[in-house]
Amino acid sequence: MTDTATATARPRLAAPASAVAATTGAVFDEAIALTRRLKLPHIRRAMAEVIPTAKAQRWEPAEGVRALLAEEAAGRHAASLRARLTRAAFPTGKTFHIWNE
Repeated sequence: MTDTATATARPRLAAPASAVAATTGAVFDEAIALTRRLKLPHIRRAMAEVIPTAKAQRWEPAEGVRALLAEEAAGRHAASLRARLTRAAFPTGKTFHIWNE
């Protein structure tokens, strides 16, 4: 996550057992299928944790959506950064302490 996303993201808290039931059922399975179809892998990974927490803490629906979208944005940013670094093919294993003038 970026510094901005970390500052605005909700802290991850464990959901009580009663809220874990929100991550099962036809509606949750349909949401997972939609995230696959829309290619939203970071939301799909975060849903199992964010949805029960949102339900247990009685978040506004928009706040839950915002948390999921923030996870997707942070995940995409991290993935694009990794891809750019790989594509740049910087030399690895070299440090300044092995450099001789």
